[in-house]
Amino acid sequence: MFSDEDINKAMIDFRKNQEEGIDIEPFDKKSLTPVGYDIRVGTEGFSWKRKCVVDIEKDGKIIIEPNDIVIIKTLEFFILSNKISATIHSIVSKVINKGLSNISTTIDPGYSGKLLISFCNYRDSSTEFLFKERLCTVCFYRVELPAKKNRGTPDDRDDLWEQLLEKAKVERERIEREERQKKQKIEAENSTRSKLLIFFLIIASIGGIGASLINPTVGSSVAAFLAVIVPIVYDKFLKSQSK
Repeated sequence: MFSDEDINKAMIDFRKNQEEGIDIEPFDKKSLTPVGYDIRVGTEGFSWKRKCVVDIEKDGKIIIEPNDIVIIKTLEFFILSNKISATIHSIVSKVINKGLSNISTTIDPGYSGKLLISFCNYRDSSTEFLFKERLCTVCFYRVELPAKKNRGTPDDRDDLWEQLLEKAKVERERIEREERQKKQKIEAENSTRSKLLIFFLIIASIGGIGASLINPTVGSSVAAFLAVIVPIVYDKFLKSQSK
């Protein structure tokens, strides 16, 4: 396992020969720990509960709702030579204070790219990560022989992020489709109510005209009734539905 001094030396080795050591960009000395490096919250995240991409840099944070799982793309970009591997571990203060659990995983020799870190909120209330806040710790190890085997997946795991973006797109389209259907339903209901109101006015008008021919007093009463009831009908059945 690499100490903080081992990490510093490995980064110097990488600048001399990219077949050796590691590279971390942007590198922050404050993130060095005795046996690792604390990676930080990057610019983007994904919420499985909301199925949407979060612009963490713009919002300044990512909110994790109860029973939500979020994927956070790290601020740091890592390059590991074929002679070095790594593992990702929880930071105790994040697990205890925020009530979060992250999935520990490995980083293969030869990896290059940002990391995708998954967190689950088991609390009954929301919590959050701020932009550039420490997420978890990466510990590095030197393998005895350079790795030759490849998993057959892209090193930077952009393939996984693209899948999340596709899920967010599908969810946006579903919401937009439901909103259109809801709007169309309201418009259809309003159209039906308008037709019924017009029909009611026609029948009432015909009845009022007939009554006025027979008895002017009754006709006046019908006209007064219509003057009162029509605005009420409009407010209750049309105006309120259009809001």
